[in-house]
Amino acid sequence: MGDVLLKQTSSLRLKCLVVDDEPVAIKGVVNFIKQLDFLEVADTCTSAIKATEILKAKDIDLMFLDINMPMLSGLEFLQSLEKSPLTILTTAYSEHALEGFRLNVVDYLMKPLEFQRFFQAANKALGIYQSRLVLQNTKEGADADMYIRQGDSFQRINWQDILFVEGMQNYLKLHF
Repeated sequence: MGDVLLKQTSSLRLKCLVVDDEPVAIKGVVNFIKQLDFLEVADTCTSAIKATEILKAKDIDLMFLDINMPMLSGLEFLQSLEKSPLTILTTAYSEHALEGFRLNVVDYLMKPLEFQRFFQAANKALGIYQSRLVLQNTKEGADADMYIRQGDSFQRINWQDILFVEGMQNYLKLHF
């Protein structure tokens, strides 16, 4: 199953929405998206109000969202969404970073955007998206087992037996 899933995600393209009130900024993000084969531009818009309509009409995997916009800020917009796509904030203001991460954004890019940071953030989003696909497929195949390294050996466990996972620096602690 793991090999099949990897093959499915290797040709994966995240559908992106770019939301920014500055057309020049939209053009810059769109240009960066076009440089990466795992991203595609699904739509662009200049307001959070229009973004709401797009999110209702289209399946969006990743949203690049400006914070400082008229009428409804990017953060206010993000808070208003019941279920938001993966989101990368793009802004010229560093003081909103903490609030952005409280809202579970993937990353926080400072304008003017640099391709290297954009690439890092996009790869981070792809990794999160792929992890969600693995979990979704595992839930659908509820009897799926996995092997966990424990010391020098591997132990077979069932996903359904895990209550929660705790991060401990370089290790994970599974609670059954």
